[in-house]
Amino acid sequence: MGTGLPWAWRVGRADATERDHLRSMLPELPAGALVVADALFIGFDLLSRMDRRGLRFLVRVGANVRLLRRLGFVQENRNTVYLWPNAAHRRRPPLVLRLIRLKTKRGADVCLITNAPSRFSNDDAAVLYRMRWGVEVFYRSLKQTLERRKMRSANAARALIELHWTMVGLMLLGLMGVRHLIQAGRDPLALSVACALRAVRRSAAATTGRIGRWALRTVLGRAVKDAYLRTGSKNSWSWPRKKKHRACGSPRVVPATRAQRQAAKALAAKSGRL
Repeated sequence: MGTGLPWAWRVGRADATERDHLRSMLPELPAGALVVADALFIGFDLLSRMDRRGLRFLVRVGANVRLLRRLGFVQENRNTVYLWPNAAHRRRPPLVLRLIRLKTKRGADVCLITNAPSRFSNDDAAVLYRMRWGVEVFYRSLKQTLERRKMRSANAARALIELHWTMVGLMLLGLMGVRHLIQAGRDPLALSVACALRAVRRSAAATTGRIGRWALRTVLGRAVKDAYLRTGSKNSWSWPRKKKHRACGSPRVVPATRAQRQAAKALAAKSGRL
């Protein structure tokens, strides 16, 4: 996150979902990896599968999610909540989670759930969730910087190959940039894909001169984003198709019912927790 370097990717049809793509990539993640995702990736089945594989997750939750408290399945503290959606899952143990509430600079609430241990602090969660914006920047680099809003190939099979090679090219460009930023003692999170691409293109086109092949390492070591602070909004007020996004909201946190506590107690006894 932040650097824009992809770990893995999937290509699907127009009706494919990002949640299904993530589910198919779970075997490629090492045990103990932390998956940071927005509210689109909430779901008992998906999060349970990650938990069983030994993966950690930090996922935003909104008003469409109901969490339980005081279920008594484990020893609880004030931040312990459970994801246990409906009667169909009563034969499966609930997900034991920690609810993290953060405040944005504008004072809005951001609610996250995680199965990470308690040493993973709220400050850590805030830093990592803010870095998730690097995923959106990656899409911008692919579509705008590399000018691949659509593929150039007219044949469908070749367009698919072109898309995969575009991803490989973007990954290699990022690896080169991050490597030389680290060697230059700069923060790899500050990598500018546009500056790195410009340096590689100028180096490839030049045989002599100020930006030759020999100078590529030096130029990539300076391929960082602008350091200025934005004072206004990036949104164009005159954009004709500007979307008005609804606020994600906060999850409903309700106390467990007597029947839910009894079902949880029975599952805990069966699994040896009691």
